[in-house]
Amino acid sequence: MDDVLTREYAEKDGQVIIWHGLDRRVMLYPCESNRQLNFVCICPREEIETDNNPSREWHFTGMRREGEEKAYIQAEWIIKADKAKLIDVYKDFDPSLVALMGKAETETFDAWELLDLGVLPTWVHKRLALLGDAAHPFFAGK
Repeated sequence: MDDVLTREYAEKDGQVIIWHGLDRRVMLYPCESNRQLNFVCICPREEIETDNNPSREWHFTGMRREGEEKAYIQAEWIIKADKAKLIDVYKDFDPSLVALMGKAETETFDAWELLDLGVLPTWVHKRLALLGDAAHPFFAGK
């Protein structure tokens, strides 16, 4: 709220904002009852690849109830992203977006590929339908 350039993103609760470019886009939405903002940045893989990506890491998965241990998985499809490189990919977008991305903690930048999957013959099986995030294709392994 102290930064006049980024204040607008904290003023409205529950606001989802999308920026589009020719081959890249950013979606911004609030999490944790509007205490955090999440960025989904889509761009060509080649623009964020680095030679110094550390090995795959363990990442928290799912929600936890008070008193429960966090559940971690080794997510082989997640790599740490280079914050400066990612910000550079969007340097021509709205300056307030670039400033907001600059405020994010460096260790929170992860990257994973969006992959294509052949068309399924159906999205429904008996009483089950594949919808939303569940319909994202994923890396099947080695």
